[in-house]
Amino acid sequence: MFKYPSVSPPALTGIPSLDSYLATVERPVNGSVISINGPLGSGKTHLLYFLVATCVLPANHLSLPVGGWNKAAFILDLDGHFQISRFHDILVNRLQQFLPTLDVTSCVERCLSYTHIFRPTSSGHLAATLLHLQRYHTKHCPDVDLGMVAVHSIGAFMWFDRFTAEQLRSTSAKVGAMPSLEIFSSLERLRVDNGLSIVLTDWGLSQQVQSASNVTQYQSDDSEYASTSTYPEVVDISASLTQAFTNSTSALHHISLKSVGRPSKSDKSGEMLWIVRVSDTSRYGIVAGQIMTHGMVIK
Repeated sequence: MFKYPSVSPPALTGIPSLDSYLATVERPVNGSVISINGPLGSGKTHLLYFLVATCVLPANHLSLPVGGWNKAAFILDLDGHFQISRFHDILVNRLQQFLPTLDVTSCVERCLSYTHIFRPTSSGHLAATLLHLQRYHTKHCPDVDLGMVAVHSIGAFMWFDRFTAEQLRSTSAKVGAMPSLEIFSSLERLRVDNGLSIVLTDWGLSQQVQSASNVTQYQSDDSEYASTSTYPEVVDISASLTQAFTNSTSALHHISLKSVGRPSKSDKSGEMLWIVRVSDTSRYGIVAGQIMTHGMVIK
């Protein structure tokens, strides 16, 4: 059986503008952390599809370059929005740009076998899953390197966690530590041990991200996001993780999203604007893309 060559991901996402930006700010660390934040409909899940596809796609198929990492990806889908059928369409669309039609099906099947989806139902369940993820990888796919762990959406259990804490306080019961520390420790251990990329998606930033005034302004019907990419501060597990990664040796990259176009009624397409910055710098990069019915294009 043909074995795709394995490559180490040098933070190459397959998105030219994003990779060019990251190349100017990347620091020598073992793996990286990407935090994707934005309101509903801004393209978080689709950007995640694209990044996961890059992870599981082969570097080459026979003699044809594809540009993937040929590694396994673990997705912890907390809100149930990661649709395997849509991910399949993204894979097919990507592969059709490089491979003959007859080779696409077999390559997609291999990519899907490298994709593992877990659906924890609470923060404690998420912490336990991450704790045993390395053991799962060793048992079920020992011949494939682990390239990415994605948590989508990291703030999904925020209100449930707050409600539970308030209930315990109201009954004078002892409130135990929130699982954010265990979640961070497990993610950081996976990053260091495997040199992988961690991707966290959430609906808002834990700190404000300013859009520089000299950036070309994209007009939108949403006045709240028309001129800046400022999101309200969120004090929850997402904020705790963001701060923990910022204080660690990780190269933490923020990608804040906003829609700059309405999906058309005919093909459900929409243009997206993605603003990227590293956690400890004021520099930023701009990534633009378009979501289409059977795929997506990112410039």
